[in-house]
Amino acid sequence: MGNATSCTNRRLSSQTHIALPTPLTDLTNDQVNIEDFSLVQLDNPSELLNERIMARTVRLRNIIHCIKIFHNSDACVTYIRSVKREKIFFIVFGTLGKQVLPEIHDLSQVAFVYIFCENRLAHKKWSRQYSKIHGIFIEEVSLLAKINDDVMAYMKNVTPMSIFDVRKQKSVKQLNKENVNFVWTQILLENLIRMPRTDIDKSDMLGECRNYYKYNPKEIEKINEFEQDYDSEFAIWWYTRD
Repeated sequence: MGNATSCTNRRLSSQTHIALPTPLTDLTNDQVNIEDFSLVQLDNPSELLNERIMARTVRLRNIIHCIKIFHNSDACVTYIRSVKREKIFFIVFGTLGKQVLPEIHDLSQVAFVYIFCENRLAHKKWSRQYSKIHGIFIEEVSLLAKINDDVMAYMKNVTPMSIFDVRKQKSVKQLNKENVNFVWTQILLENLIRMPRTDIDKSDMLGECRNYYKYNPKEIEKINEFEQDYDSEFAIWWYTRD
């Protein structure tokens, strides 16, 4: 996200083309988020800005897939409070930040805050009291570059998410959480290795992935590459690639 370089690295090649939706609401995610972070935007309601917001949202999708857009402060705050299992990258526009940050800044799910505005000096003073603000931006390019940097840093440092609910596993309650996660991960891997694999299973998986990421050109490009080039000898490389 250093800065222009990594932002460029995460951009798509011109070979990937996707038909994007025209209504702005179609760019937001109503499906279950399978990632452990998301992006929330709070903007002033204006039909004149919709096209600009849509274009920015498409570009943001190359960085964070799950995006929610709000034009109402109360609805935005209510949604953020409802989030329990993921971290939020929050873009707020101008003076709306001054209104909503007192209500959501200290919530654990809010990880990063970005002020996007037309006058940086107008927001410099009041924003100093909020430690989660990672910058005040008047240019979209610098905003996206910073978010990209923060996402990359977050992904490197975050503790891997467990798919098991340790609280319900009474047979291993004498172990600490890390040991329990390790044991269950080994059991999962053993079962996955022993499961029969078919081309139909692969096709089904790719279909689900394409549907989930249908408006994310960057991820669609990866899915297509996987379909064409995957070889089991390089499974670890595919598993650990960005």
